[in-house]
Amino acid sequence: MCIEPYIKCQPAFIQSMLDTRDQLVLPIARELRENSIKQLILLGCGSSFHAALTCSWIFRREVCLPCEAISSYSFIEHYPSNLLNTATAVIGISQQGMSAKTDEALRKAKTAGAITVSITADPESKLVQTADFTVLFDALDEKVGPKTKGYTGSVVCGALLAILYKALIKNEKDESEVILGVLPAQLQKNLDKEVRGSVLENIEKIIRSEYVVYAGIGPDLGSAEEGALKLVEMAKMPAFAYETEELMHGRFEGIRGKQACMVILFPNNPNGRNRSQDLVEVAQKAEVNYVILDPCKNSPELMSASDYVLSLINIHLCQMIACYTADKLQIDPTVPKGPRLQYLTKLSNLRQGGK
Repeated sequence: MCIEPYIKCQPAFIQSMLDTRDQLVLPIARELRENSIKQLILLGCGSSFHAALTCSWIFRREVCLPCEAISSYSFIEHYPSNLLNTATAVIGISQQGMSAKTDEALRKAKTAGAITVSITADPESKLVQTADFTVLFDALDEKVGPKTKGYTGSVVCGALLAILYKALIKNEKDESEVILGVLPAQLQKNLDKEVRGSVLENIEKIIRSEYVVYAGIGPDLGSAEEGALKLVEMAKMPAFAYETEELMHGRFEGIRGKQACMVILFPNNPNGRNRSQDLVEVAQKAEVNYVILDPCKNSPELMSASDYVLSLINIHLCQMIACYTADKLQIDPTVPKGPRLQYLTKLSNLRQGGK
C-alpha cells in the first residue's frame, strides 16, 4: 500500500514539527501580533477546506478572536471585500500548493488590505509568491493524490500558529509541547497491534455496506468530512459526513438499515459524548451498522486534552480505515476511478506540462 507509509510516519512527523516550531511558525505569529489582528479567515478547497474547518475551531479556542472557515471559491464569489481590512488575517491552506482558487482568494484578500498567510509544503507554489507570509512544512514527498501526512501537517501548523500567537499577545509561556506533545505517542498507539486490529475488524462492517456516513461534533466535523473524502478517494466507496446533531434532526431518516454504516467520532467533552452515544442508540434501534472512534476509551487521560487534539487522533484513525478498506477491496487508491476523476487527473497533468 503506497499510502500506508504516509500514515505510519505521522508520529515522527508531528514530533519534528513540534521540535522546529520556532522556525516553522514563530516568525508568522510575531507578524500577526505586530498587525494587531482582530479577525481571522481560513480558506481551502477539498482536504484543505476540511483542515481549515478544524483550524477555525483551534483559533477560536486559543486566540478568542472571530474566526471562520470558508471554501476558497465561496470567498472569491461571495465574500464582501469591504469586510476585509488591515486587522484581518486571511490564511490559505493548500498542502501541495496547487490550488488556483485558494491563490485567487488570497489575492482578493491582499487587494482588500488584509494580511495574507499561506500554509503549504511547496516552497515554489503560487501561494508562497502571493501571500505576505508562509508557514512551510515538510510534506512535499507525499506524491499520491489522497493526502494523509499533508492533511495532518497542515492542521498541526494551524494549531502551532494559534498557540504561539496566543502566547505572544498574552505574554504567556508557549504551551505547544504541553497541548500537542501527546500526539506522537497517541498516533503511534493507533498503529500498534491492539488499535490497528480493532480498525481492521470494523472494516468488515464498512465493506458490507453500500455507503458510509461519518458524524462528528465541533473540531471533529472537519475530521468527519475528511474521513468521508478519504474513503471515497482511496476505497472508491460512497461516503458522506454530517454534524452529529444535524443527523439527529431528521437526516437520520434517510439512512437505510443494513445498506449503510455509520462512523461516529466521539469527542472528549461530556455533553458531546452523550450526544454521540444518543446517535449510537438511534443506529442500534434502526439496525444500522456503526463504527465508534473513541480514543479516550483506551487512553482515559485524553479526557483532559484539548478537544482539537482528539480530532487529530480521530482523523488518523479515519485515514487508516480508508487505507485498509482499499487494501481489503484490492483497490489501488492512487488510481482514479470513473470518468470525472480520470478527467481531473488528466487536467492536472496537463497544467503541470505532462500528458
